[in-house]
Amino acid sequence: MCAHEKENSGAPAAKGSEMVGMQKACPVLFWVMSILGFVLPKRRPSGHYRTSWVRLFPMMTITPLTFWYVFNYQTQFTDNSYDQVADLLAYSTCTFTIAFTFALAIHKRRETCILLEGLDRKLKPPRTWLSLAGVLLFLLDFGLLLLFNYFFVASGNFSILKWFTMTLIYPALPLLVDFYIASSICALNQVYDGIMDKILRRSKFSAWTLGSVEEFYAFSSPVSSGFFDKFQNGQQTKENQDLDDVDAIFHHLTSASHLVDLHNQVYSSWTLVRCGALLMKLLDSSYYLTLFFGSWEKFAGSLLYCVNEVGSFLLLCRQADLLKKNHSKVEGALLTLQQQPDTPIVDRLRLLSLSLHLKSRPAHIAVGSVGALGSHVLISLLNVALTFMAILYQYRPA
Repeated sequence: MCAHEKENSGAPAAKGSEMVGMQKACPVLFWVMSILGFVLPKRRPSGHYRTSWVRLFPMMTITPLTFWYVFNYQTQFTDNSYDQVADLLAYSTCTFTIAFTFALAIHKRRETCILLEGLDRKLKPPRTWLSLAGVLLFLLDFGLLLLFNYFFVASGNFSILKWFTMTLIYPALPLLVDFYIASSICALNQVYDGIMDKILRRSKFSAWTLGSVEEFYAFSSPVSSGFFDKFQNGQQTKENQDLDDVDAIFHHLTSASHLVDLHNQVYSSWTLVRCGALLMKLLDSSYYLTLFFGSWEKFAGSLLYCVNEVGSFLLLCRQADLLKKNHSKVEGALLTLQQQPDTPIVDRLRLLSLSLHLKSRPAHIAVGSVGALGSHVLISLLNVALTFMAILYQYRPA
């Protein structure tokens, strides 16, 4: 996934560090998603992204394979008549989510190209150890689930193809998609972090990064007027031209808001489907956790599936919460700059207008057109699943 790290706001950026795009910020994940066909845009030498139709071939192989598995589903863990129905619900949900993601990649290919171009040269290079750790963690998780399916599902006349396909459907492919969307939100957070760091370096509010927005408003120490001195005296140099006037601030923030809007245009419907899929899979996990309580080997396998689902969705929610927090930080920084006594009247009015504009359009990850993604969504879905589990536990078979 993306390496998401904060620089010291008081220290200048390293000379050798070059900002990169999504393709180089998440090299392994981006490559895997491209090979599988979830990401159709391909970067050209000119820096533009164009749709690579060759990547449709893996998609055209994976989608029929997943539907073939669901239509020929015969696995049953117990003699309970509801067992096959409950498990088929989870695999049908995953199959629909995978097919929907493929369809979305085709339908929103142009918007995805624009989004990836907009993120170019705005992200930090990845840390090698972090990329390797992410790959190893995913491989370990995938191996454990393969092992679980082999011992408890792939017995008798169950073919190797079905054994591998069922692990691919649930949870390997959905997990990869979750990681990719979380990395995309992480990239948006890095864009806001970059703007915030530049504002803090200009105004020397490094102490605010350790506190909340309210603490920032209460921070009344005299502020260096270097930012506005350069603006008033017209002493703008090429290396510091990016945020030396209010117009540049407006340009950077407008660009960041546009990237968030593009992300929502591409993935808001997917986020809604993902929330519904999580609810279905949590209900399925509740059923099996209740059923296998006391049979600890199968219980551990069911718990692993549940932890995968909750963990990957929690990653999405945390990144979405962080985006809201970063937006509030930038909004607070602009409002505090506007309140400084050494700020020119014209700049005060423009900064106030910009702050009000940001306040009226907070950055968020849309869940379709019904709300915003956040930790509260996960808590609500977990409450439903736990209630369902409590009811099932009272009537579970002896």
